[in-house]
Amino acid sequence: MIFDNAIEDLVKGAVDFAIRVMGDAPSHLVTHNLGTVEYAACAAPQLVAAYGPVQTLAALKQLPLITSELTGEKLKLAGQSADIRPRLMSANFFFLRDAILQGLGAGLVPDYMVADEIASGHLLRLSVPQRDLAFLRSNLYLLHMPSRYQTKAQQTLMAFLLDKAQAPAVAA
Repeated sequence: MIFDNAIEDLVKGAVDFAIRVMGDAPSHLVTHNLGTVEYAACAAPQLVAAYGPVQTLAALKQLPLITSELTGEKLKLAGQSADIRPRLMSANFFFLRDAILQGLGAGLVPDYMVADEIASGHLLRLSVPQRDLAFLRSNLYLLHMPSRYQTKAQQTLMAFLLDKAQAPAVAA
């Protein structure tokens, strides 16, 4: 098992299958959509206290922004880059989450990365309407090469992952 976002080529990487967050599934691979990835605008309570409430995407320009390079590119493509300039960008979402928790800036990150911190109150979800963040939405895919030779272990694990992805979420 390899936990790495850098594996682009399943064959070259000697990987049987991968789980990736991406906008569009590649046509040369067998893909299974595991679900939608929404984005959250969030910040540490001390940052919100210092800057005040943020209720629109454009209002994020008042705060230092922490996000990924891909999200920064999507902001440019959506015409938001003139107003919103990320202070810190990285492909490592764990690093971004830690920087947001430390109050270094407001985050614009996938909601799965900050859901627990928002639920616990360590981060506050900014009041930016979800429809304003819809252009950032992507999907979680299970990808594998089109092959008829899969081991029973591969088949079983992929079936388990697909089943878990389709199961309704249980409230804690």
